[in-house]
Parts: sequence; structure tokens; C-alpha cells
Amino acid sequence: MAATVFVGIAVGVISGLATWWITARAITPRIKLSERISRLPDDSGVTPWLHRIKVLNVKRPWLPDAPLVDVRVTAALRIQGLRKGLPGTWIRIRIPVGGDGQLPIVLQSRVVRLEAHAIDEKYALFLPPPLLDEWKKGRLGLDDLFELGSSARLEVVIGASHSYTGARSTVVATYRPEDVTDGGFAGGGLTVEPGTSDLEEIDADP
Repeated sequence: MAATVFVGIAVGVISGLATWWITARAITPRIKLSERISRLPDDSGVTPWLHRIKVLNVKRPWLPDAPLVDVRVTAALRIQGLRKGLPGTWIRIRIPVGGDGQLPIVLQSRVVRLEAHAIDEKYALFLPPPLLDEWKKGRLGLDDLFELGSSARLEVVIGASHSYTGARSTVVATYRPEDVTDGGFAGGGLTVEPGTSDLEEIDADP
């Protein structure tokens, strides 16, 4: 009797673990984010610099090669010491991303712009006068925000669904000022190559 109960419990645990692995790993999309932020001059003249991260859709061997769908990206900069008289207080500044944070589909990869110049007014009011003026001109940069306060870090969250299985994954990445690198992304990869530009490839993947 005891042996039967033990076997039943063991089977239940193994079945539960197998179900968890299938639903949490096996049929979910595998998403990777670049470890560095690419910085390139903004030839449009809207802002001094373009800051971008890259999303990669990594195929799982046992799943059909399918795009990511319903992709949502959010970014927030956490800064300590920005409130006068409250040096230990943390503030989260929501950083807009290209496409309002929603990408309908990602085939293999997608470069996403971080649009610090477009932060909401409620966040801009915390800025010192020189940077507030830059914000009003639409020329505020991510570098400017990184230099504020102390221990500044950018947190990026991306969620997407596998177009074949419908399962969803979420990935979180954290960036600090030293993670900003001048250069474009390597073709097909996540590495930033100093001295290069990939701007002509930004909209290649719909």
C-alpha cells in the first residue's frame, strides 16, 4: 500500500515537472536582447544621438521556424537622488520606445529605439533647468539621463508570443551607462561593432 502511494506521488511529481517544462520552456519563444546599447549619430538632426537595443528571435530546434508576434517592449530608467532633499529616493522614468512599445511581428531580429527625448512631462519636471530646456527642444538624450543622480540603470522588459504555439515569454535586461557603445549592430547578431552603422537595416525586418 505504501509503495503504491509512493509510486503515485512520484508519478504525479514527474508529470507536474514535465508539464511545467513543456509550458514554460519547450513551446515558448526564445528571446534574446543585446547586452549593450548601440549609439549612433542622428542624421535626421532630431536628437544628437540614437540609442538602440536589438531583439533576437532564437529558433528552438524542436519548434517550427516562426516569427514573434504581439511583441511589447517597455523601458524605464531608475535614478537615485533626483529628488531634492531625498537623496535615497528612487525615481522611475518611463522611456518611450519606437513604435509605442508595440511591434506586430519580429521575424529574426529587430532594432528598437530608446526615445529619451520624448519622455512624459511629469518626468521632465524632475530635470534640472538645463536638461529641462533640452527636453522642451526635443533634444534630450539617454546619456543626459544616465548622468543624473547616482546608480542610474535602464530596465527593459520585452514580452512576445510564438506565432505557432501561442505560448508567451518575457525577458528582462538591465543596462548601465558603461553599456552604451558607439557603433552599429553586427548583421544577424547582437554585438555592437565600434565604428560601424546599421541604420539602413533598421526597418528591414517588418
